Amino acid sequence: MARKVIGLSPPSAVKQLRPLVSALEDAYSVRFEPRGQRQFDGLDAMVSLEAFDGQAPPCPCLSYPPDGRAADSAGYQVRFERSSRVDARLAGRSLSETHAPPGRVAAADGDEIMATRDGEAVWLRRSTNGAPVHFAACPPRALGRNERLKDHFRAGRFFALLPLVSFLRDLCGYGEWVRPPLRGLIMFDDPNLRWPSYGYIDYRKLVHHAEACRYHVAMGMIPIDGRPVHPRAAALFRQNPCTISLLMHGLRHLRTELRQDLEPPAREALAARALRQVSDFERRCGIPVSRVMCPPHGEASEPFLGTLLKLGLEAFINDLPLPWTSVEAPTRAARLRGWMGASFVAGGLPVLPRHHFEYPSDDLVLRAFLDHPLIIYGHHDDLADGFQPVAQAADLLNSLGVRWGSASWIASTNFLTRSEEDILRVRLLSRRISLQVPPEATAIELEIPAVHGEVKEYEVLAGDILTPVRLSHTDSAVVSIRASPGPLTLELRPRVRLDPQKVRSPRGQSWPLVRRVMTEGRDRLKPLGGWRDSARWAS
Repeated sequence: MARKVIGLSPPSAVKQLRPLVSALEDAYSVRFEPRGQRQFDGLDAMVSLEAFDGQAPPCPCLSYPPDGRAADSAGYQVRFERSSRVDARLAGRSLSETHAPPGRVAAADGDEIMATRDGEAVWLRRSTNGAPVHFAACPPRALGRNERLKDHFRAGRFFALLPLVSFLRDLCGYGEWVRPPLRGLIMFDDPNLRWPSYGYIDYRKLVHHAEACRYHVAMGMIPIDGRPVHPRAAALFRQNPCTISLLMHGLRHLRTELRQDLEPPAREALAARALRQVSDFERRCGIPVSRVMCPPHGEASEPFLGTLLKLGLEAFINDLPLPWTSVEAPTRAARLRGWMGASFVAGGLPVLPRHHFEYPSDDLVLRAFLDHPLIIYGHHDDLADGFQPVAQAADLLNSLGVRWGSASWIASTNFLTRSEEDILRVRLLSRRISLQVPPEATAIELEIPAVHGEVKEYEVLAGDILTPVRLSHTDSAVVSIRASPGPLTLELRPRVRLDPQKVRSPRGQSWPLVRRVMTEGRDRLKPLGGWRDSARWAS
C-alpha cells in the first residue's frame, strides 16, 4: 500500500520532531514532508503547528493554533464528547492531563466539538470546502533521547498526541481494517490445583463471582505444580472453561530461572521438561493449559525466550515489552516498543502487555484506544479483603466493551485483516492465528512487524503451504501466500524447532522443589494468620 504523504508546517518542524515523526511514520505507514502553509501539491493531508493564514486547505488538515502554547498547568480533565467522530472507547469519558498546556480552540457555528476542558473546546472538527480541518489546543512535543511513543501516551500525558494519532488513523483508513475485538483477561500468578483453594483464592467462589461480574480469570500455574491435583478443583476447571483457565508461570519459579546464563543444551533441557510437565498434567486431568507464559518476577533473557519459541511457546505475557531490560537504546524500532498490541522478540515470540490491578484506569482506557489486549494481573493476597480489586477491573473493562477469554484465545486473535479485491491483507501481532478467508480472496499479504533480535530464517505455515521468510529487527516483512476460501491457521515459526518430548531431561535438583513447597506453604498460611512466621523462612 502506498504511504500517505503529509505536509508538516513549518518546514523546520520535521527536523525538530524527527524521532516522533519517524515513529508515527512507522506506526501508520505515512510519510511526513516539510511544507509551507500554501504548499499543498501532492499532499494527502497537512499538519500545521502554526495558525493558518486564512487560506482554506484543499486536503484534510490538523492545526494547532497559538492558544495551545499556554504555560504548563498543574492538571486538568479532558472530557471527550459523545460524537460519532470520537472513538467509542473515549466518548463520554474524562481523563486527567498534567503535561499538555491547558490551551483552548475557538469554536464556530457548525463545528463538531470532540473534547473540552472546563466547558471550553480543546479539540474540534470543522468542514471547509469539503475538506475536514481539525483544531487541537496542545501541539505534540519532541521525544526525549530514551523516550518511546508510548511515553507520550499514558495517564496524565496523552492529549498532545491523541488528536494527531486519531487524525492519522482516520487518514490511513485504520477503521477499514477488521480489528480484533477488545479482549480482556484477569489472571493470578502462582496458584495450583492441589486444593480447591490457594491462599485467599477460593476457586468455587471465584468462578461464581466471575460469572456474576462477567469476566474470565486465569491461573498462572508453575509447571512443577502439576502433581498432585485435587478432584474438586480439577472438576471446577473442567466444567467452567469459559470462566476459568490455566496458563504457564515460568518453569520452577526461581527468580532468575529465565535469565540464567546457560549453554543452549541446558536451557533446552529445563524448558522442555516444563512443557512435558504441562502436557502430562493435561493428559491426566483433562484441563487445557495455554502455551502462553508469564515469567516469575517479570524477568527473562532473550536467549531463553528464543529457546521457548523453538519448543513451541505461543506467546509471552509481561509488564515490559522487552522482559530483560527497562531501558533500550534509542533506535527507530525501539520508539514503537509497547505501542502495538504485541512486541516480537527473540526472533519471533510475541510479548503481550499486562498490567497490575493498581495500574491507572486512565491508562487502560488509552490502551483500549490502541486496541491492546487488556490483561490485568495480581496475586492471591490482592484478594485478602475480598473481590473488590477484581470487580473494579471487570467493571471498567466491561464498560469498554471487552470480550473475555483465555490467554491462548487472546494470542490467537491478535491480528487485523483488510480485504482489497482478491487480496486479504493480514497484519500479524501473534505467531499463530486462526482466521476466515473470504470467498473472493485468492491470496494473502501477510504483514509481519519488525522483530527484535538478529536476522534469522523463519517460515510461514498457512494450512499446508510453507513459505520461507527472513526477519530483521530493523524491518517489517510482507509475505505473499496463495489462499482458498474458508478457515485457515497461519503460523510464524523458526526453521529450527525442537520437540519437547525428544529433548533430554536435566539433572534433578531438590532445591527448586523444596523452595516451592515453602513458598506455597507461606501462601496457604496467610489466610490462617500464620504467614508472618512462614514468610521469614520461605522468602
